[in-house]
Amino acid sequence: MKKLGIYNVSLFRDFVEKHKKIIIICFFTAALFLRLFYFIEMQHTPYGNFLYLESAFNDMWAREIAEGNFNQGEIMFSAPLYPYLLGLVYFLTNNNSVIMKVFQFFMGLSSCWLVFLISCRIIDQRAAYIALGLSLFYSMFIYFENELLAVPLIILLNLGAVCFLLTALEKRKARYWIISGFVFGLAEIAGSSVVVFLLLIGAWLFIKFGKKKTLQQTVKYFIFLLAGFMVPILPVTLHNAVHGKAFVPVSIQKGFLFYSGNHSNADGYNALLPWKKINLPEEYLNLAERGKMALNKSDATDVELSSYWLGQGLVFLTAKPSQAVALYAKKAYLFWNSEEIGNNRDIAFTTRHSLVLNIFSLPFFIVFLLAIGGIVIAFFQKKELFIIYIFILSVFLSALPFVSNAQSRIPMLPFLIIPAAYFISQGLCLKKILLDKKINKWIFFILIVISGLFIYPFTKTKEAGKNWFLEAKAYEEQKNISQAAESLKKSLEYNPENSAIFLKLSQYYLGNLKNPEKSIYYLEQVLEKEPKNVMAYYQLGLSYKVLKQINEAKYFFQTTVSMAGKDIFLPKNKQYITEAYLQLGQIEEDRINYDEAMNYYKEIIKINPDHKKANFYLGRIYYSMGFFQEARRILEKVLRLDSGNNEALALMESIKGFTNEQAAVN
Repeated sequence: MKKLGIYNVSLFRDFVEKHKKIIIICFFTAALFLRLFYFIEMQHTPYGNFLYLESAFNDMWAREIAEGNFNQGEIMFSAPLYPYLLGLVYFLTNNNSVIMKVFQFFMGLSSCWLVFLISCRIIDQRAAYIALGLSLFYSMFIYFENELLAVPLIILLNLGAVCFLLTALEKRKARYWIISGFVFGLAEIAGSSVVVFLLLIGAWLFIKFGKKKTLQQTVKYFIFLLAGFMVPILPVTLHNAVHGKAFVPVSIQKGFLFYSGNHSNADGYNALLPWKKINLPEEYLNLAERGKMALNKSDATDVELSSYWLGQGLVFLTAKPSQAVALYAKKAYLFWNSEEIGNNRDIAFTTRHSLVLNIFSLPFFIVFLLAIGGIVIAFFQKKELFIIYIFILSVFLSALPFVSNAQSRIPMLPFLIIPAAYFISQGLCLKKILLDKKINKWIFFILIVISGLFIYPFTKTKEAGKNWFLEAKAYEEQKNISQAAESLKKSLEYNPENSAIFLKLSQYYLGNLKNPEKSIYYLEQVLEKEPKNVMAYYQLGLSYKVLKQINEAKYFFQTTVSMAGKDIFLPKNKQYITEAYLQLGQIEEDRINYDEAMNYYKEIIKINPDHKKANFYLGRIYYSMGFFQEARRILEKVLRLDSGNNEALALMESIKGFTNEQAAVN
């Protein structure tokens, strides 16, 4: 029995062969247990059910689908497959996101099995077991499987498509090429970007098999691959053509995202989101509204807006080429860097609560270095890993025009794990590798250079102040306002000039924490920094009203109207004006100053004739003053606007009683 290094390879192979079913069952059982344990861990943190940005968008869209609204407006904004799958789960389980997360755990386990199968086919069984172990316990897979994001679905479809492609290359039957293309098409409408891979794989096929004798057959197989790819995409394209009157193959999101990654202030990893239905933080600019203003077209379609922002991104690339080159170099560095840059929130900050992810955290740079080692060994040993290399390259090229973060690079991770496992498996033959001068010279040179570049991130992307702010938002959704306030105070330590934090703290202390004095303190801090902050004046009015300091409250409500009136066309300013007038009207109504109160309510009705509260309060004043005909006219309008207004119904009944009594007396 030949020994290589300190390991007995034959003994290892014999043991695995004898107990392979038990080993696989143990692997999968442990991996499922870890995922369930991680889910339970996160349920006891503020992030358990906290949905933010993309996950919030997916949840919102899925709920609409579960209720029977399948169109999402005129045209698909983002890739639809995952929201539709989530919508189906919601429909069957009464909007239960827990079921979806468990389903995603099984998606992840299925992906790991596909990694095992692919490794068996293109390397060997020993490397396959190592690849299976790495993928089952890789922390980022576990993290994303617990989020309402398309990542687990994309990974599963990509691996499935590559698996069918390997079968197609081996058996050369049309059906396998079509099925592979079909699964790639599903990956595309799930949010993957596989077009670059198809182009690269086409070029590789023609280089490898495109000789005179096989050229016609190669062309035929590639056409089958493309035909299968188009099958799931065509229904989405037709939907967009019918509802949006435009040619959009999948979605219009890419135009917005392209600009997010290509403008003067782009940092390479943050995306500016245009989604209008989600309550976004102030720092995320609303690209849809900005696009309408730039086009001077208030009814601009989503297609027009997407095209506009795509154009703006291209303008940046052509107008500022040196800045663009520097930005792309940074994005390339961030893509391969060891730091896991979160798209929706800081991953390391979120998962600091998790024992599972801290114990099983395998840094990206280790997988990357091992993969490079495996690629070098495979090159010298002439292993056929070109499909793996092509997929890794295609993910990188597809992500580079946009932003670089953990979510954009994770579809590549299973394909890095395969050569990484090969390197580890060859490491069992350490003596053989060390004696091969060709291999060890290149491996150690490449590993040293790359480790120097990527072990330590040169660009700090974590924003502690923002992280604490988001954690406060998560606590707020759990109704744990006291803990939310503490998180905001920690956020202030990093961003002492951020007025949004002071405003949020003032809301907490005015509302749930019942401390208007503290609210006033934080609002005064805001006005020191931003003397024209309309929201601060309005909240000061509310705070003084709670303290029953009515004159001060009235002063700040009047100031709100004055400040907001300077730019009344802004929707927020209109809202503050109407709310301030409403408060002023109630103050005067409580003082029995009915004429003044009526004037305030009428000002609101000038701005918004259908304002329910203003109309109701005006009708109530007419009733209190004995002007029953005017009161009836206003209250009838109120009931047309809000048929369930019980107070208005009660006043109408009283008016009928009074008029009946008058009729009886007459």
